[in-house]
Amino acid sequence: MAKSKPRSEEDERLESFIQDWHWDKPSHKVAQQAGAFLFAFLNSLEQRGLSRNSLSSYRTQIWCIGILECQYGGHNRFSPSMFIRGPRWEYEYKRKQSDSANALEAYRRAWRKLDSFTREYLRRQAQAQ
Repeated sequence: MAKSKPRSEEDERLESFIQDWHWDKPSHKVAQQAGAFLFAFLNSLEQRGLSRNSLSSYRTQIWCIGILECQYGGHNRFSPSMFIRGPRWEYEYKRKQSDSANALEAYRRAWRKLDSFTREYLRRQAQAQ
C-alpha cells in the first residue's frame, strides 16, 4: 500500500475552506483549484493592507462566492474565468446566506473586486504567452 503524502498547513487550510463545495472526486478537484485561486485573491487583498475586519468580511463573501459557483455553476473543470461573470447567484445567496441589503451589497462588492482581480490575472497570463 502506498503511503499518502502528508498535507501541508496550506493544504489543510484549503481543504477546510472548501469542505462543503464538492460531492465527488471531479467536483473536489474543481473546488481545490477554485479555492486556491480565491486564496490568491484574498492574499492580494491582504498585501494591499486592508484592515482585519475588511479581510474577514471579504473572506466570508469569497467563501460564499466559491461555494455557490461550485454548487450551481455546473463546472466540469476549473477556469479563472468562472469568476468574471459576477455577481451571480444572488437569489441563492439571499436564500442560503442573508437577505439583508448590507450583506447583499458586501457580496456584490466582493464579486466586483474578484472580477477585476481575475481579469487582470487573465490579462497577465495572456501577455506571458
